[in-house]
Amino acid sequence: MKTNALIICLHLLIGYAAFAQLPLTLQYTVTPDCNNRNQGVIHLNISGGVPPYQYQWHTGDTVRDLTGLPAGIWAVTVTDDSGATVSQEILVPGGTVEVDLGNDSALCRSLRLTPAVTLTFSKDSLRIVYDATKGMSQLQGVNKVYMHAGAEIDPFGGWQYVTGNWGQDDGIGLMDSIGPDLWEIVIQPATYFNYPYYLTLNGIFMVFRNADGTLTGKDDNGNDIFLYTAGPKPTSTFSGIQGEWVNDSTLTYAWHDGSTSLQYEALYTGTYMLTVTNALGCSASDTVHITTATVSGLDVTRITPNSARLLWQPSPLADGYQIRGRALGAAWRYVNIAGGSSNQLNASGLPPGATIEWQIRSYCDGGSDTSAWSVKDTFQLGCQAPDSIWADPVTPTAARLNWKRVIGAVGYEIRGKKLGGPWVNVPQGGGTNTSKEIFSLQPNTTYVWKVRAWCDNQGVFKSNYSVTDTFTTPSSSRLASGMFLMDHHGGKSAPEILVYPNPVRQHL
Repeated sequence: MKTNALIICLHLLIGYAAFAQLPLTLQYTVTPDCNNRNQGVIHLNISGGVPPYQYQWHTGDTVRDLTGLPAGIWAVTVTDDSGATVSQEILVPGGTVEVDLGNDSALCRSLRLTPAVTLTFSKDSLRIVYDATKGMSQLQGVNKVYMHAGAEIDPFGGWQYVTGNWGQDDGIGLMDSIGPDLWEIVIQPATYFNYPYYLTLNGIFMVFRNADGTLTGKDDNGNDIFLYTAGPKPTSTFSGIQGEWVNDSTLTYAWHDGSTSLQYEALYTGTYMLTVTNALGCSASDTVHITTATVSGLDVTRITPNSARLLWQPSPLADGYQIRGRALGAAWRYVNIAGGSSNQLNASGLPPGATIEWQIRSYCDGGSDTSAWSVKDTFQLGCQAPDSIWADPVTPTAARLNWKRVIGAVGYEIRGKKLGGPWVNVPQGGGTNTSKEIFSLQPNTTYVWKVRAWCDNQGVFKSNYSVTDTFTTPSSSRLASGMFLMDHHGGKSAPEILVYPNPVRQHL
């Protein structure tokens, strides 16, 4: 029995020793930080070595996993119980996605939805373009160009991390031709120059050369070229070098119904939603509501005691409109108008003098799809006062009183007086008349007047008086230069003495 127990213990020890000899390895998974919300996550998976493990991040954290991270580089060292270590620099990518489907809109048949997508990324790869015709260059016309470069981490630190083997055609730093004497290379700086990911790149020094290193390209003064990268955009004082940060801008589109196209044809009213996801897995959504066009801009003109013109802002997408109106307290009456471009209706036969309220809505598909009713508009039927009056011409003893025609008027009533005197009413028949000549005025005297419209011959429907107008007759001692006198037919005549009444018996 003791022999068997010893054998079992030996097997266990051998198995443990074999387990302990497995190398310490570190694997990880990363969740990106999307939309600058500090949601990045690093999860470590450690195997091999001798448990337990200790964790030391460059931030001072000693936990296995990090959460709530912004985009950036995170360095960790894992130590097992035997003292073995493994280190890793881990990139937490980041970026933002914004999608905008526009404002809620209206349609009648179909509407094409095209999203506006805005992307930003954490700095990833750097694209460098070199123009071999600029600066002090010997590289015009060569068939290969290499970039020999050094990363500067500390400002004014110079060539701190150098990549490139001078004169060796080994492919390290080899650029791609993108045109005559134009060369391009795309690098991930931390990987390319082999500096710690968590360090910030201040800039890159570079010299360009041919395959065997016998020909070079430098700046205008023959110095090494410097590309500053710590700002929002790579810049250089040398015009022959251009740099830009580039990222994977692959996007996927997912509409509410499973469609994956960029554009979407909205055929019906309803709610439409799009989710856009970038290559990192960061996503954003937007929703737009499509309705049949609601009509706005209601107005009323040409009001008479029993008619009016109804106006609205047209909706060309609509097939037509339905209008309902009524005198206050009465039943609604409905009228359909075909054509989305229509913008008015002359309503007649209305209850004389009534207060009218009305609404309008658009319709599509022959009336099967209608918008909501517009806001109500209310107006009072009646005779409207002239909205513009003036006196012209004016002479020492006469004047022509003018006003703007009122729709539906059959005549007008003028009320006037000398300033400080009693009112005198003067009728003027005919709804199309827009002026009245007044005689027997006194020179150098101020008069006031106003006018109202009659919309029936009995005077039942009369408007309020218009605003008051004031004019002053000139002096009769002499005629001003260019002045005309009124004749009894309402016309202008050459300067003359106007005697009123005529004839007279007294001496003048």
